[in-house]
Amino acid sequence: MRFAITGGCGFIGSFLAEELLKSGHEVRIIDLIGQPVIDKYVKYSKADICDLDSLRKCCNDIEQIIHLAAYSKIQDCIKNPQTAFRINVGGTLNVLLAAKDCGVKRVVYASSSSIYGDQTSLPFKENMSARLLNPYAATKFKGEQLCSGFARWCGIETVSLRLFNVYGSEAAVNGEAEYPSVVERFLHQKRLGQRLTIVGNGRQKRDLVNVKDVVQAFIAASSSKLIGQGEVVNIGSGISYSVSEIADWIGGEIIRIDKRYIEAYETRADVTQARKFLNWQSKFDLKNWITDRIYKKK
Repeated sequence: MRFAITGGCGFIGSFLAEELLKSGHEVRIIDLIGQPVIDKYVKYSKADICDLDSLRKCCNDIEQIIHLAAYSKIQDCIKNPQTAFRINVGGTLNVLLAAKDCGVKRVVYASSSSIYGDQTSLPFKENMSARLLNPYAATKFKGEQLCSGFARWCGIETVSLRLFNVYGSEAAVNGEAEYPSVVERFLHQKRLGQRLTIVGNGRQKRDLVNVKDVVQAFIAASSSKLIGQGEVVNIGSGISYSVSEIADWIGGEIIRIDKRYIEAYETRADVTQARKFLNWQSKFDLKNWITDRIYKKK
């Protein structure tokens, strides 16, 4: 299979490209940053998803697109909502148009659990109403709607994966990533001998899922014959941990700072649909992964 990965130089994309190559697929990365240092067999196209003509040139021999590229930092989306909508909504529209024009069979879209916002019940199920707490969540929801629409209008197979909090970047633990998860930020602070920074009271809980599990979900979504008509599928561990609990596992002094924006108190995925349609569930244990990272440097 010939895959294109938009945003393929990023955290999830680099893991995904390597795994697809191992499985014998052809991979083209579409990104704005420089040539990725992944594998000599990965093809690379420097292109902007906001440029439809460039996307068409990149996708003319592609069978499936995995669309990861996004303006993804919530604080930036709050400060620059027009940029967020231009990239995350306009860019997604361009990816789908390029797919239609180039005869791409399926588009798998990286959506976000931020769409759920602060629900009144747990776990979060795909049929719950969206509660959009920030522009980033709004753009991701619009992207899902576009994917669903194109499946109906144009016959392109589409699937949207609502990713919960993804962790697992060694680069982030080493302080080399732009958007570390709370887990990786804590581990990096501990390695530097700094206090662990907790936003608010630390009681907020998050469903955290390992990037290697997420990669397997994308691969399953690209091949499952049970979906492809614009469905939305949660990708999470199904377990939520408080920020304070994670800090206790890692150990060290703590400093608390004020909240920067409105956020959900707790997130937890219902992964029934993922098991049903993708034959997928997470395998990595968060506490074991943290313990391995702590003792790895001793």
